[in-house]
Amino acid sequence: ATAAAAAGAEGSAGSRPVRKLVKTSQYRGVRFCKKSLKWIASISHKAKVRRLGVFTSEELAARAYDAAAYEIIAQQPDVPARHQPKPNFTREGERIPY
Repeated sequence: ATAAAAAGAEGSAGSRPVRKLVKTSQYRGVRFCKKSLKWIASISHKAKVRRLGVFTSEELAARAYDAAAYEIIAQQPDVPARHQPKPNFTREGERIPY
């Protein structure tokens, strides 16, 4: 009886599908929230963090980050490039690797 119970427990554990949860983003300024199962976008500039929102798609969150980055760059054109945020996409929509 114990061998059959062990075999049954072993078979049920082996048949359970394991879903891998994505924990990191391929985009700058985007992270995954395990609690809500959504993507969160935020940007920091001059030691201040600006939360941009919660999104269902990783790419939508990256686009929100880019809009904020381009807004900061447009407001301060005289700031050196190394101190400005770097966007994920060009204005034409091409992905910029980082």
